[in-house]
Amino acid sequence: QLNLPNLRSVSLAEFESPELLAVKPTRGVGEYCWTCTPHIIRHAIEQFSLPAVTYLDADLFFFADPAPLHAAMAGGSVGLVAHRYHWWARRLEKYGRFNVGWVSFRADNVGLMAAYWWRNSCIDWCYGMVDGDRFADQKYLDHIHGKFPGVVEIDPGGEGEPVPPGAVRLQDEIPEERAGHDPPGEPGHPVFPPQQEASGDDPGKRQRQRCNRPLEGQREILDDARRRLR
Repeated sequence: QLNLPNLRSVSLAEFESPELLAVKPTRGVGEYCWTCTPHIIRHAIEQFSLPAVTYLDADLFFFADPAPLHAAMAGGSVGLVAHRYHWWARRLEKYGRFNVGWVSFRADNVGLMAAYWWRNSCIDWCYGMVDGDRFADQKYLDHIHGKFPGVVEIDPGGEGEPVPPGAVRLQDEIPEERAGHDPPGEPGHPVFPPQQEASGDDPGKRQRQRCNRPLEGQREILDDARRRLR
């Protein structure tokens, strides 16, 4: 059992507002969890009088002190982390440019306005489907980025940014036989390892085959990261 003296668990009953309870029957389990995201942020700010709050997904893992990421928000009121989709996955931007896995709000006027706007928007609509410029709780972050001043895009080790000590950075090390397969002018984007390709000299066919198997490529990247950490 972890010894975390500063941990404070919060039950649903502690932050479920009348507005939340009113929409609860209209949402699926996952949709209701998404609807709750900005509400737990509001609850933490108001109940514990915190100067700032960062919401994190439970499946995140830190390889180093995240202090540099918090420092990147200096002078900002909202901190967002972009998905930084690889070029073949940019079709997924319809679900939102930013990831709800890390969202920071400072308890200043702008931060509170943005957090409360997100909360009210999720009450109005929060479903697991794309509806125009909305998707779940996530696509609203695109609106926050464009609607409010003081929004900082936090880069957890992007091109040109220092990588925190101990963090894993997958470099664009491409075998010679694969050179030229990725679009020019996109340095710094992660590149999937080469996969077994069909015979023949049709690079388009090879590229399509590679793009149609993203999960396999992601698995190889994770295996490589695990080997580096040993």
